[in-house]
Amino acid sequence: MTTPAKVGLFVPLVAKPPQTTTVKDFLISALPLVEAEPETLQWFAIQYTSRLSVSPTSTSESNSEPLTTHYLIFDTFAADSGRQAHLNGKVAAALMGNREALLVEGDEGVAIKPVEVLQHKVGKLGEGKKLVCGLRVLMTANKDKVEDVKQHLINVGTKLLDEANPPVWYGFWFPDTAQFGIIGLFTSEAEREERLAGQTAVAMRFNELGIFESPPEVIKVNVLASSTK
Repeated sequence: MTTPAKVGLFVPLVAKPPQTTTVKDFLISALPLVEAEPETLQWFAIQYTSRLSVSPTSTSESNSEPLTTHYLIFDTFAADSGRQAHLNGKVAAALMGNREALLVEGDEGVAIKPVEVLQHKVGKLGEGKKLVCGLRVLMTANKDKVEDVKQHLINVGTKLLDEANPPVWYGFWFPDTAQFGIIGLFTSEAEREERLAGQTAVAMRFNELGIFESPPEVIKVNVLASSTK
């Protein structure tokens, strides 16, 4: 049985334009180091561009925004001790040691954000399959709806445990804020499109429950590397 994930790290990265490929290669090469960390349960390296956004009224890609490559590390742990061990480990040291050379300045370049995992699903992939794409969703609860959003994500995640798609899903909260997020990962574009067209996803994008300040930001992402235990 998979050890339940309770906490995690949400780490967005933006490379300096000449260093985009270098950052991508670094993230892929970090996989063996992460797999050697006994307390890191799951680790994902993700890439996306601002042109792969999904508007509330459409699941098509938007070309109105400038093309900028972004990266994201999302990882999970059973307890804060594992999270701290990872932050003090080789991958974090290498990333921060090369921050000035590889990443743009300030929080735009790298921001290490602790999260509380509200519900998650890490299913077994079919033979010969791997995680290749996903959805990154960020949302802000109305001031009086923080607990409602927490419960909503728990309910959605619990329902997904009995469904085949998506194979990997996380609903999480940025503690002491009204900010929440979802990471859903898939083995094919068809799986992703099926999820986007589903009733739950459509209702969330249109904020039909009225629990968000505005429609959630939904971004299509590609998976560069992944480790699940």
